[in-house]
Amino acid sequence: MNRKKTAILVDGGFLEKSIFKKQKLDVQEVYTYAKKFIEPEEDLFRIYYYDCYPYDTTSELPISKTERNYAETPICKEKNRFLDKFAKKEY
Repeated sequence: MNRKKTAILVDGGFLEKSIFKKQKLDVQEVYTYAKKFIEPEEDLFRIYYYDCYPYDTTSELPISKTERNYAETPICKEKNRFLDKFAKKEY
């Protein structure tokens, strides 16, 4: 008997803010959550994780007129690390 292969689409922004309610997600955490939606007779084929890359441009702050490099912020670095790690996850 052939097992059904299933792909799951995950809205990363929704998952981050509404389900886990935190800024920093772990790849294994997302994988475990997605696996909850796989039926016993199915195999996970792939997880499509939809999210945008963080803002990583240098901008001038409106009041102080100083430059801010958003690529160097902890949130930007962490989000890029997560997306890179998630892209390389084997199922």
